Amino acid sequence: MVGTVGALATIGELTALALHGAADVRTLGLIEVLFSYLVSRRFLREKLGTIERWGIALVTSGLVVVCAQW
Repeated sequence: MVGTVGALATIGELTALALHGAADVRTLGLIEVLFSYLVSRRFLREKLGTIERWGIALVTSGLVVVCAQW
């Protein structure tokens, strides 16, 4: 199941790269960082340090900028 989802994600990313600019696709791909944070917070009860908070803030701001350009 995990392999199938990974393969579908790769196919989707390659299709997006063919249809749109690489910088935009790679930036939107960083949304996976936010999802991994949510999973680690929800299921593993991990807490973020200061550097991680800054990193998530930068990723989120980059995503907002890319989505605003569309």
